[in-house]
Amino acid sequence: MTDWLPRELEELDLWLKNFEAVARSYRGLYGLDDRALGRIAGAREQLGLLSGRLRQSEGAAAEARGAAERAMAELVDAERSRADAGKELAAALDARRAASAEAARAVRPVVDLLQRRRQARAGAASSRRASGTSSPALSSSGRISSSSIRLAAPAELAATAHPNRVNHLSWRGTGEPGARYLIEASVGKLYRGSPVPPESAGYRLVATVSDETTYQHAVGQAAPGVHVKYRVRVARDSLTSDYSAEVTVACK
Repeated sequence: MTDWLPRELEELDLWLKNFEAVARSYRGLYGLDDRALGRIAGAREQLGLLSGRLRQSEGAAAEARGAAERAMAELVDAERSRADAGKELAAALDARRAASAEAARAVRPVVDLLQRRRQARAGAASSRRASGTSSPALSSSGRISSSSIRLAAPAELAATAHPNRVNHLSWRGTGEPGARYLIEASVGKLYRGSPVPPESAGYRLVATVSDETTYQHAVGQAAPGVHVKYRVRVARDSLTSDYSAEVTVACK
């Protein structure tokens, strides 16, 4: 006869319970004393403790299995989210590339136009150099730089002395619209009755006239015979021309 092995702890507990009942019923027949019966009861108690621990272990294992399943589900969700994010990133990159290509197509005509303008300016500059002429410089924006514009200086400045130390000035205008003529004078002096030439460092602004090419300068306290030197230049906005040629006249 083969040994019987219980498949579950409950079967073993039931078998021990029946065994204990039979042992107590036939203790006299089998010669079992209280000590032997106590061992059987102790075995049942040990089996109960083992059963409780086993159930706790099974519960912990079930919880661990549930936690593992939840972690696996979260991992699957994270992988799906990562895949979705990758798709969104790829779509964003495609959209960016498309926008860049569209911007390049939109800017290309402007770039071509600027290149043609630069080529045209370079050709014009070469032509001017070949012909010995020059033109105002252009700034980076394509506009004429104000620092490169030079106003023409007045020409044919003349001075005539009138009585009472009034000098009449005249010159040929430049035709600049909105131009102002700045008149400067340097007054000399007499030394022992002889005139001392005016100094170039002694120039002072005496008048500003607009749209005029003549001016009457009253020298004031200067004595007759004192020499006065004049020069004129043109101003428009923030631009000024070079000075005209200087003229000198003796006061009357």
